[in-house]
Amino acid sequence: AGTIGKAMMIEIGDDAVNVTLPMDVIDAKGIVHIYRPNKASLDLLLPLSLDGKITIGREKLKPGLYKVKATWSKDGKPFFMEQPMFIP
Repeated sequence: AGTIGKAMMIEIGDDAVNVTLPMDVIDAKGIVHIYRPNKASLDLLLPLSLDGKITIGREKLKPGLYKVKATWSKDGKPFFMEQPMFIP
């Protein structure tokens, strides 16, 4: 799978976490996997929205380290992006 040189943006607010993927992802089909390395029961699988943005309610995320893994395809090419996220 290919990667894109730009990073995803993760904003952690009091009520929600916003994940924004690079502009190249707009109109792509894919999923975002919120991966908790030490506890699989806390993992989340979310469909990628057409605008490349995902909002997750803080109540769904327990404090700790996660990896945000995005996979998508655009114009027949597969892509992958991963970034760590810490919920205080």
